[in-house]
Amino acid sequence: MNSTTKKKNNSLYSYVIRQKKLILLGVLSTLLLSLVELFTGSTLKYLTNLIQKFTDAYAEGFSNDISFPLHYNIKIEELGLKINIIDKTLQGNEQIFNGLLSICALFVSLFFLESLFNYGRRVFMNAATQRILLDFKSDIYQKILKLPFSFFSKNKTGDVVSRVTYDVNTLNEIIDLFIELARVSVYILVFIPFMFTISWKLTCFTLLFFPVSIALIVYITRYIKKVSRSISDNVGDYTAFLEEKINHYKLVKSYSKEESEGEEFDRLVKKNYKFNLRLIMLKYSLNPSNDFLSMLAVAVVYLFFSYQVTHGQTNVGDIVFFLYLMNTLFKPVKKVAEAWGTLHIALVSTNKIFDLLDESEEQISPGNSDKEPLETIESISFNKVSFSYPEDKR
Repeated sequence: MNSTTKKKNNSLYSYVIRQKKLILLGVLSTLLLSLVELFTGSTLKYLTNLIQKFTDAYAEGFSNDISFPLHYNIKIEELGLKINIIDKTLQGNEQIFNGLLSICALFVSLFFLESLFNYGRRVFMNAATQRILLDFKSDIYQKILKLPFSFFSKNKTGDVVSRVTYDVNTLNEIIDLFIELARVSVYILVFIPFMFTISWKLTCFTLLFFPVSIALIVYITRYIKKVSRSISDNVGDYTAFLEEKINHYKLVKSYSKEESEGEEFDRLVKKNYKFNLRLIMLKYSLNPSNDFLSMLAVAVVYLFFSYQVTHGQTNVGDIVFFLYLMNTLFKPVKKVAEAWGTLHIALVSTNKIFDLLDESEEQISPGNSDKEPLETIESISFNKVSFSYPEDKR
């Protein structure tokens, strides 16, 4: 037998693209969800202004003969576009009550659609994730079956096992990050144009949140990457330790090494605990940092609109609509920030997986088809015989 190097075009993209149908369905569900949320925010703006008008009318003296105008339109002043959706006048208590009841029914319908599309987004995206992990596990095991003996002489069994278990499961973090990035991209494309129609100044300020947040993430993840590699190596060490001692437990008992072996394992798991504690402190420092930045953005928006309201330059509906869009947009952005904290953990695991998949496979040399009968051998002697695997000094 000899060993030849077979480099395949292994990449995470090649695994992701295999599930393009499920991912596209997930993206479509996300797009429909964002459109429904946009319409919900617009309806919330309309209802806020309607309640304000209703309150003013009641303060002036509500009677059964009162008329109540309903105007609901979409304006894009930069394009000179105006779309009238509702242009009606309600007359009397009964019509006004029925009109408000219809708006409440519309809200219930919108929230039902939000739940439906959000369910579809989660199911399709997570189904794609599980299929990708399944493909990785299958490919890794098929690769292990084709590796030469020299590979197993140079690598611990625990390290090989951790590729299929710990490292593959860690890949879930990268895939979750891709899912949230897709969601953020869709939301930006749908929400930002409408936020510009309300206030281009505030929208520009809101967009400044992203580079500031990214700069903070990059700073913290420099340290996360170092700890992540230490954790991955440590998991391989104590997995290999367990595999070796359990397989040779008779020797451990024969030499009365229970206490010393127990102390060695405690040392390994305590080391793992310290690494994970450092990782937790680094990873979750991203959450309060981004929460503070988002609250700072909300405070500025509040002050800006407070000034405009007191000077008669806007209405309460615009404030509610803008804050709704901003809050809805920030939710996936925060999740991306959280997922980014664990990205480097997954990248370390990804590199190890692809290193294994790119290992040289063992090839069986073709035998001679014209086999000659074996000669009778009466004795065998060995003189100065040695053996070693390639690149192994032992």
